[in-house]
Amino acid sequence: MPTRTTERPMTNIERESIQEMLQRAATPARRRRQGIENAFVTWAALMLALTLAWLGLAWIARNVFNLEVGWRSSAALWIVGVGALISAIIALRSTVRWMKQWTDHRPLIRADLDAGLVSDEHYAFTGANRFQESEYGGLIYFFRTDDGQVLTVYDSESQDLGASGEDPLKSRFVPRVELVMVRAPKSGLVLDKRFSGTPFDTGNPVEIVVNPRDWPESEQYCMIPWDDLESRLGGTQSS
Repeated sequence: MPTRTTERPMTNIERESIQEMLQRAATPARRRRQGIENAFVTWAALMLALTLAWLGLAWIARNVFNLEVGWRSSAALWIVGVGALISAIIALRSTVRWMKQWTDHRPLIRADLDAGLVSDEHYAFTGANRFQESEYGGLIYFFRTDDGQVLTVYDSESQDLGASGEDPLKSRFVPRVELVMVRAPKSGLVLDKRFSGTPFDTGNPVEIVVNPRDWPESEQYCMIPWDDLESRLGGTQSS
């Protein structure tokens, strides 16, 4: 838990930030459009993978067993049809599951604007660990609070650097022993983070090997105990 939480009126800049988040928030119509696009992209990717696998097996069958099961075979139409149907079912199920996980946050964001209040959450940390995702090299920090909990903070600058082909370790983010996080209390949106005090020496980052959907959420408490972070996220035994 934060060492201290204080509520105060939001500033004009904070209000503008929340209004921008409200404008960017997905509407049901936008979410449905994204769902249709997601289903089509997933279906196309599955069809491409199926086609490549089929061509590979057909080449083996032709050259090793002298069997024709490729494009010119009588089974081609059935293979394409069944493959398209199975791919469509998988894509549709994946998209429906994705759609069900969505929550319309706009009412809570509007409630924050109506209330006109924000919370300043004050944290004091006794340790910090740094991890790195493998796709773009974005850095994820885990902070141990003075009551033993673990707070997760994503370094968005390092992610942007990696996505643009630059070195993520050149990020200006510096983990320090104290943090004030400004949060809109009803929606939970974080408007600002201000670190202060002595910087942590986190050493070389540990590579994250788990699936991205299993990563802890940023600016939230992590359910993984501090001593288990490396073994659970990095696939190594913690020291």
